[in-house]
Amino acid sequence: MAKSPPKPTTPTSQYFAQFPKVQFDMLKNGKFKNVPDLTSTAKFRSDALDLVRQYQPYRIPDGERPDITSHKLYDDVRFVWVILFVNNIQNIYTDWPKSDTIMNERLFRKYGSPAIAQATIHHYEDNRGNEIDRFQYIKDTENNRIVSMFDYEINQNEAKRDITVPQPAYLPQLLIDLQTVFNSPV
Repeated sequence: MAKSPPKPTTPTSQYFAQFPKVQFDMLKNGKFKNVPDLTSTAKFRSDALDLVRQYQPYRIPDGERPDITSHKLYDDVRFVWVILFVNNIQNIYTDWPKSDTIMNERLFRKYGSPAIAQATIHHYEDNRGNEIDRFQYIKDTENNRIVSMFDYEINQNEAKRDITVPQPAYLPQLLIDLQTVFNSPV
């Protein structure tokens, strides 16, 4: 009888492991469990964040997930939480860039097609990128422009691609700083 291959294990993120624990009755049945206190907030020391050499810009390629970014940068998927934390990404479904494929699906779902999204006006802008009203746009159509729903959605998504990540050499110190912050009394 042939053995089936072992199931791959997924390393867990250490993000919630850093949070203080609190007793919570999840099922409202009087049985309390130790769970991460999601109301806790923390931030790195300002002097740690001010050291520019500790961080580097990173552009998230199309379709790259946070675990892939962590593995690419640190050879370990467990540092996803550091990348999210440093960039104040609280929800990967809304704050992480969507792939081109998912953006197309979103445009179809929301507008019926990308063509309809391109034909639908979101707002008007002057030549400096400031939002203006329709009447200001009409006064100078040569220098002002229409921003379609398509352009707006794509630009919003593309803006999420540029993040800042800790350089690998400084990661251990940032982890110590964060653990200190989470374990400090508020």
